[in-house]
This record gives sequence, C-alpha cells and structure tokens, in this order.
Amino acid sequence: MTNRRSWRAMYEMGCLNDGAYTARPVQRVQGGVAYVSGGVGQDEVDAMRSVAADYNLRLTFVEQGGAYVSDVDTRIRSASGAVSLAVVSEGPLLYVRLPSGKYQVSASYNGVIRQGTLVVPAHGAAVRTMTWPR
Repeated sequence: MTNRRSWRAMYEMGCLNDGAYTARPVQRVQGGVAYVSGGVGQDEVDAMRSVAADYNLRLTFVEQGGAYVSDVDTRIRSASGAVSLAVVSEGPLLYVRLPSGKYQVSASYNGVIRQGTLVVPAHGAAVRTMTWPR
C-alpha cells in the first residue's frame, strides 16, 4: 500500500509522465488463477479496460450512488467449495481468468459482506457489480 501511495504522490507532483502512456496492469497468479486489480484514477481505469478481454470474470466494487471502492476482501470458490482466489482488491476493478463453471463470490468491504453465485462462461465473460451502502 505504501508503494502505491508513493507512486501516486510522484504522479500528483508531476514527476511521472502526463498520462500519454498508460502501463498495463500487473497480472498476478494465485494457485494457477490469473488476475489483475486496480482502477484508482482514470489512467488505471483505462489500463484495466485495455486488458478486460483477457479475463472472463470482471468484478466492479461500488457504493450506493456509484462511488468506486477499493480494499475489498474477495473470495471466489468453485462449485466444489475450493477457494479459487482470495485477494484484497487494489482498486474497484478485479478481473480474473477462471476455468468455465459455477462460482460463489464473497466480498467484504467495511465489515459488510456481499455474496453471489455466478457462472463463468466458456466464451465471453461474467460481469458483476457489487454494491455496498454508503
């Protein structure tokens, strides 16, 4: 988290580029499941959108009224109950590449848990927005 703040401070002070170049989000892998997380600021939103087609589960985290939230503790379980991914989002967007199938998503923000079942298709993507009270 401190590293993210350092980069943000450098950007705000004008030490980094003017946004003409947007770096791709850093893909991480956990237990064979690839994911990216981010979307803090318009440059990161644009970067996340540029790689969206590479991921077949796209989650967006917002408060009622539409304000983005981050630091969402997210767990994705397969139909068998095995944890496929356990991660805290680095922004309001979390994109995941999973085998097709049925999954249970549990996401916690400010002590409030949202849960849902979704089907990741063999082609295309499952897209969900999870909403919390203000």
